[in-house]
Amino acid sequence: MVGNITFVSAGAGSGKTTHLTAILCRKLGGQEVRPEKVIATTFTVKAAAELRERVAGVLLEEGRQELAASVSDALIGTVNSVCGNLLKRFSFELGLSVEQNVLDEKAAMREAAESIDASIAPDEARKMTALAGRMGVGEWREQVKAVMDLARYNNIDVALFTEFAARNSSRLLDMFPPPAAAACEEELLSVIGGIKGELRAAVADKGKKVTRTYLQQLEAFERHLRTGEASWPEWRKMSESFPEAGLKDAVSPIIAICSEVASHPRLHEDIREYIAAVFRIAGDALSRYRKQKLERGLVDFADQEVLLLEGLEQPEVCEALRERLDLLLVDEFQDTSPVQLALFLKLSRLARETYWVGDVKQAIYGFRGGDAELMRAVIEFLPEGQREVLGHSWRTVPSLVEAVNTMFTAAFSDEMQPSEIVLDPVREEHPEHQPSLMSWSLGSGRKELQYRALARGVRCMLDDGFEVFDKEDRQWRKIHYSDIAILARTNDHVVASADICKDEGIPVATVRPGLLGTPEAVLVKAALRRLLDRSDTVATAELYSLTSSKEPEVWMQERLEYLASGGDPAAWLEDGSGADRVVSRLARLRERAVLLSPMETLQAVVAEVEAPLQALSWSRTPDEGRTRLLNLQAVLHFGRQYLDECQASSSAPVPTLSGLVAWFTALADAGEDLFPEPTINAVRVMTYHKSKGLEWPVVIMLDLDATGKVDLSSPAAVSQGVLDAARPLEGRFIRFWPDPFGARRPFVPVPAITGSEDMQSVTRKAAEESKRLLYVAMTRARDCLVLAHTDKAGALAWLEEAGVGRFAGSDAENIVRWDNLAAEPAAGGGLCDLQEGGLGWLPPAVQKEAVAEQLSPSLIGDAHKAAVGGEELYGEGIIPADPGSKRSAFGKAVHDIVAFSLTQESGVCDREAVARILSNCGAGGVTDAGRLAARVQEFRDWLGRTWPDALWHVEYPVQQLLGGHRVLKGQIDLLLELQEGFVIIDHKTLSASAAWRMKKALEYSGQLEAYRNAVQVVGGRPVLGCFVHFLLSGTLVSLEYPGEAIG
Repeated sequence: MVGNITFVSAGAGSGKTTHLTAILCRKLGGQEVRPEKVIATTFTVKAAAELRERVAGVLLEEGRQELAASVSDALIGTVNSVCGNLLKRFSFELGLSVEQNVLDEKAAMREAAESIDASIAPDEARKMTALAGRMGVGEWREQVKAVMDLARYNNIDVALFTEFAARNSSRLLDMFPPPAAAACEEELLSVIGGIKGELRAAVADKGKKVTRTYLQQLEAFERHLRTGEASWPEWRKMSESFPEAGLKDAVSPIIAICSEVASHPRLHEDIREYIAAVFRIAGDALSRYRKQKLERGLVDFADQEVLLLEGLEQPEVCEALRERLDLLLVDEFQDTSPVQLALFLKLSRLARETYWVGDVKQAIYGFRGGDAELMRAVIEFLPEGQREVLGHSWRTVPSLVEAVNTMFTAAFSDEMQPSEIVLDPVREEHPEHQPSLMSWSLGSGRKELQYRALARGVRCMLDDGFEVFDKEDRQWRKIHYSDIAILARTNDHVVASADICKDEGIPVATVRPGLLGTPEAVLVKAALRRLLDRSDTVATAELYSLTSSKEPEVWMQERLEYLASGGDPAAWLEDGSGADRVVSRLARLRERAVLLSPMETLQAVVAEVEAPLQALSWSRTPDEGRTRLLNLQAVLHFGRQYLDECQASSSAPVPTLSGLVAWFTALADAGEDLFPEPTINAVRVMTYHKSKGLEWPVVIMLDLDATGKVDLSSPAAVSQGVLDAARPLEGRFIRFWPDPFGARRPFVPVPAITGSEDMQSVTRKAAEESKRLLYVAMTRARDCLVLAHTDKAGALAWLEEAGVGRFAGSDAENIVRWDNLAAEPAAGGGLCDLQEGGLGWLPPAVQKEAVAEQLSPSLIGDAHKAAVGGEELYGEGIIPADPGSKRSAFGKAVHDIVAFSLTQESGVCDREAVARILSNCGAGGVTDAGRLAARVQEFRDWLGRTWPDALWHVEYPVQQLLGGHRVLKGQIDLLLELQEGFVIIDHKTLSASAAWRMKKALEYSGQLEAYRNAVQVVGGRPVLGCFVHFLLSGTLVSLEYPGEAIG
């Protein structure tokens, strides 16, 4: 099986693509293989194109024009494109259509989500949501989708799901203590009732915050026990919570009872029920998803791989391929999924010669289904003589290569030989031995301050004339912004650090959502809406404001005068003396738009409103102009995506212009309107995972205090028994152990689990993948690697976890430190003062006049040091709701319903009104309209009782000028104005357990803090309280903020 396979171990920067090119050129040039008998797979389309171009270029340089031209006959592409080509080639033998309609990854995800919603009745979905709430496990659909994906990428039969559920439940609960004979709620309620009086007296007497907080938590727990709403994370939390020291003995009976939560009989029932339900729904949804694709002639990427894998069982297909396959090349072998691995093994049996090229040290896609353990088993199965190592580093300066060698020889010593880790540097060092490894201290403040320190460090590098090696000119030159990459652990940190750098005057480029909110995209969307509906006054206002540059008060006065003269409201600006050129053009376009497709209409709109010229007129620099034009191209790309979706999706088969507008809205709501990465002089900001395969002269690493996540609760595919390298899919099992306790460490109340082999295995795998990610991160830099860290304890926890912390700690040598970036520069002073040699003091950066940038409070994360103050209950029980894919529509409907109720007389917002609003918002049937109307009335009544003299300001707009050329602009759901100050209430839609509500409230604390500060500055009176309102549960969670607002 393995005699024809050669594995090439290619460390980062070791010339992998050059080696692949050399193999292919040598084989083609020596006539050992023919181009049409070559298959080469790559991880990306870009890598495939680069390999093809390199091979053709080398052959052309050798004067072999005919052979270079024939390179196009080779099958070189991503795994899925190669599978698609082979399925088309053998479509007759496999009984498939020659033409395949392939769902891309995003379309497949949407189809799968729809199949989940269609596989479960509304009542069952609401029960599932309630069960997930008690379990404290988050969104159950995500876990169902994870099980579906694991089955698809491991070729697991859904017929096994019932058995998998039973085995998971038995194995998990065997490690729990046996269930108690009876539930203990009544005893617990009796104990709580007996202690509350003493706690209340202590709060009234001493008023200690710890006791007051404990009492609020206990009373909320008591309410939830009585309503059956108490979640298991609440039980665990009550077993760990205490009031002040003098009352600890008094609450010890509560702690004792709650500490036995793991033996609660209902918990055991919930775990069995939840595991069984997830597998049952996943099986039904996967069967429905496959049926939908079959009926409409669709395949997704996983289908292509499985169909080819199954096709290779047919003798006639194997024989034909054996005759046509001289050479098989597999690039990035370590990133293959288990199904792909099985496929490559089968193809290798048919090829005369096979090369697998990769690096197990860079296997970082476990979250996508990759299995590094499986990869290692297959590679180790190969004889020593069939393994090669690329031993030179062509990418990085020698000093940095040596540093990485030293660190990771130690880190990977238990897994591989030094020869597979150590690279010999080929490049030369900087002539003046410029530092290649740096440590930047970002201070110990909150993230915003750390990112501002980061921006100062970037500016220091440029202002001081740091040099990088230009690969094209083959010489050292001054650094540019585009030579720098900033890498972070999470997308949230990418967005936050990019925003702060931009605010500090550092140009940044990053793939992030929000493109459809840019002025150029808003212009196009407004034009489309005006085209659809002449009476859409909001669209007309947006259109006119953007194209005329008139202030709102000016054009509003023009409109009022027009209406006063008897003008048709819908015809404003279309004709006559006051006609606007752009609006008139759209009026003429409307007459012929009925003959155009939605895509043709979109292109016509872009032309008629002169969107490119408008975008350029808003640009202050050439780079900004290029970015805005690229954004317009992305809008057109989204339009083409809509047409593809209509062709593939069962939910939107007929493309329309109104459907296109709705598609844009859905993309923005889902955060899928991603900015393209512009080719401008800007710092690249991205996650570590997205940096794989890329390189930059300078790389700055953030989040060095984050370690690998130990996750025993998410579904995972594992091999049972001893791994069989020849049959990698044999014995694959989906392990699913949902953790019902919600602690930072999994399964805290069950010592048998925390000390089990399974936990040790998961912990080890998490640390190994984290270590591999660290290796990938540290090998992206060509000339300089910057470790940007906090001054807090555990600042280098990631490196410590990998066993390399001592090489970058305070005692490490050969590392240049910038330790004062967090300090604000003194007036007239500089920014940086380096320790070892230093770069001296730099003059302050010149601030350019900039247009104010709008800052939306809803995009702000949790607030620094915000705390949950308590929970106010005004309604009994949770109203069931399961919006599924209508989540955004339901959220809008709830806000509209509350706003309607609070602006009408009491009782006007009845069942019929609520049902009408739900239907108009596209959320009909999501929940019971009568119960929702009653709950809104309960909220009104509670407001009247709690603040009887308050003025209600509904959907109140807020705008405040901030520092740094920013404008805070948003809308407060409900602002209560009292004589002594204000109260802010923010409405939220869904709700589960109390613990979940507390967690979600903290996530919105940054948004409410921004509103709080703005209201206090503009209103001149204090904000007395901030509340997150969970309507469906009839509760409000209060938030507390230390200190005063800053104006």
